[in-house]
Amino acid sequence: MGKIVTPGGDEALKTITLNVDGEAREYEVESLSKEAVARLNVLNFHSNSIMPLLTEIVRLVQLGNQVDQSQLTDKLPAKYTVVQQAEDAVESDTKNTNEDDSSKEGK
Repeated sequence: MGKIVTPGGDEALKTITLNVDGEAREYEVESLSKEAVARLNVLNFHSNSIMPLLTEIVRLVQLGNQVDQSQLTDKLPAKYTVVQQAEDAVESDTKNTNEDDSSKEGK
């Protein structure tokens, strides 16, 4: 009989609680087939090893996008027209950061 191991490699308890069809079910580990134990160990591996890696990859991609957007913003012309605002923005106008406030267009 196979053993269900914890993420730390230790043998798990004598019972295991699984969510199946929307309900929590408790099983005695000794009553599980070798195939069920093998699948549970694969699921544990995915949950404890693969998912954290994927989460970190997504975080790094988002960070890279923020850096790329910042670098793009620095290379855009200073004069632009706002055509649609974010929902939390307060005012909209044409801006030119190279001119003083009295000469802004759109006001």
